[in-house]
Amino acid sequence: GGAASHPRAEVVPADQSPPIYIAMVDETGDPAAVEAASLALEAMLPTLPAEARFGLVTFSHRLGIFDLSNHQEGVPHVVHAALGSIHMPNAAEELKGGLPWFELDERLALSDIVELDELTTPLHPDTGLQAALAAVRSLGDESARYAAEREVPAQCFGVAVAKLLELLSAPQSGCLPPQDGSSTTPLQRIAPAGIRVLCFLSSPVNFGDGAVTTPPPKSSSSAPDPGPASAFSSIHRSLRYAVPSKLSSRGQETRGFYRELGERAVACGVSFELVSLASRPDLQLGLPLLEPLPTLSGGSAQRYELWTAGKATNERLAQDLVNLAQRPVAFRCALRLRCSPEFQSSPEEIYGNCLVDNDQVAHLAACDPSQSLAFGFEFNASSGNSSELPPVVQMAFAYTTLMDEVEEPLKA
Repeated sequence: GGAASHPRAEVVPADQSPPIYIAMVDETGDPAAVEAASLALEAMLPTLPAEARFGLVTFSHRLGIFDLSNHQEGVPHVVHAALGSIHMPNAAEELKGGLPWFELDERLALSDIVELDELTTPLHPDTGLQAALAAVRSLGDESARYAAEREVPAQCFGVAVAKLLELLSAPQSGCLPPQDGSSTTPLQRIAPAGIRVLCFLSSPVNFGDGAVTTPPPKSSSSAPDPGPASAFSSIHRSLRYAVPSKLSSRGQETRGFYRELGERAVACGVSFELVSLASRPDLQLGLPLLEPLPTLSGGSAQRYELWTAGKATNERLAQDLVNLAQRPVAFRCALRLRCSPEFQSSPEEIYGNCLVDNDQVAHLAACDPSQSLAFGFEFNASSGNSSELPPVVQMAFAYTTLMDEVEEPLKA
C-alpha cells in the first residue's frame, strides 16, 4: 500500500480568525477596584496582538455593553440589558427576616441586542484601539453612575457569565467588511481563533445563580411589593460573605454551577481569567466557589489586595495583564497521554487547569507557556509484559491556532 497521507494545516488569514479578548468589569465594587481594572486594561490594550479584537462589558444586576464601533473620541455609548429584577421585601416580610430576591429574565438573549462583531472591535491603532482606550478610561464614571442609582449593589456575576456564554457559543452571523474596500468582495464571517474573557470582581456575587452569599429565600408565586430602599441597607449588611472551610450543600451547588459554566466554556473555546480585587482585608469574594470556571477553561484565578500597597498592587496587576497579552498562546487545545502496559493512569490523576474527559484527554480553551499539567502513574505489576523494551510514555498535543509572542506593541 501507499504511504498514509496527512492533512495539511490550513493557514487562515488573521483578520478572518482573530483572537478575541473581552473584559468583564464589576461595576458594584469599590471605586479603587474599578480604577485598578481600568488602569490595568489601559496598559494591556496596546500590547495585544495587532490582529486581536476587544470587547468591554460591565456587570451588576445588568450588563453594560460598550459600543466600540464608534471610533470618534469621546464617551462611548453603553447599552444596558437587565439580567432580571431585584424584588424587595415589604415591611411585614422584613420583620420576619425576609430578604430581597432575584427574578431572572428568561427572555433575555444577548444575541437579540448585539452580535460578536458588534461587541468587539479590531484594535487598529487609529480607530479601534482609540475607542477601546476611551471605553476603559470611562469605567470609573460608569461605576459612579451605577452607585448613584442604587443604594446597595446587586451583583449577578454567575448569571452574567451564563448569558455571555450563550452569545459566544451561538453560531456567529456577524460579518467583517472586505479588507480591500471593494463592494464586490464577499463579506467574511468571524470565526474566532479563540476567546479569552478577563473577569474583574470587586464584590461578592449576592444574587442569582452562582451567588456566594447567604441566599435569599425562594420566591413565592406572587412577587412581594417592593419596600423602602432603606430596608435593603440593613439586610445587606447582615449577609455572610465568608466561605466555610468545608463546603455546605449550598456551597457544593454553587461550585457545581461554575463547573458547568467551565465545561460550556471549553466546548466553545472560551478561556476565563478571574481577577479578584479586594479593597479591604475582610472582603471575601468566594474564590473557592468560583474557581472551577477559570480552572476548567484553561485560565487562572488571582487575588490582588488593593489595601496593602495601592499603587504597587495596581502596577503589578497591569504588568501581569501585559505579560498575559504578550505571551504566545494556543487556542482550543487537547493533550493526550498514552503509556505501555507497565504503567496505568486515570482521569482523576491528571492535574492542572484543564477539563479531562472519559478518554483521558485534557482539553484547554487556551494554553500558554505559563501553564503546566501533571500526570500521576501507577506501576501495573499484573501487566505480564516480559519484553526487554523499556516502558514507553507517549504524549500528543493538538491545537487549532497558535498566536506567536507579541514583539512590537500597538502604538496608541
